[in-house]
Amino acid sequence: MIADVSYRQYVQKKSTDLKKQLISDLKPFKNNSFVIWGNGGLGRSILGVLSEMGFKNNVKAFCNSTIGEDEVLYVDGIQVLPCKKAVYTYQDSFFIIATSYKKEVIEYMSENFKDISLKFFCL
Repeated sequence: MIADVSYRQYVQKKSTDLKKQLISDLKPFKNNSFVIWGNGGLGRSILGVLSEMGFKNNVKAFCNSTIGEDEVLYVDGIQVLPCKKAVYTYQDSFFIIATSYKKEVIEYMSENFKDISLKFFCL
């Protein structure tokens, strides 16, 4: 039980630190649009931060595993779509945040999001 509490505190601190860093990193991009790739705990935290910062209308969120093709999911008021519904014709103004360092995710994004700045966040 003590280990569980310690781990929970560690995760909360890590999330708070990440949130502060994320807000600092994203401030210069206030007029940009964002694509969030991934919908795990980290992806949801990032969506929450973007929503709090007032970026809600600038965000497109996609997820490749946890949503069925016909499901609708909202995280902090931001709709998350299955990746099959993504339209890969983004302008350079998009700032993409991938929430995974998995090789297949990086390869997929590199192929489908050419000439776009990629920024990867990973706990």
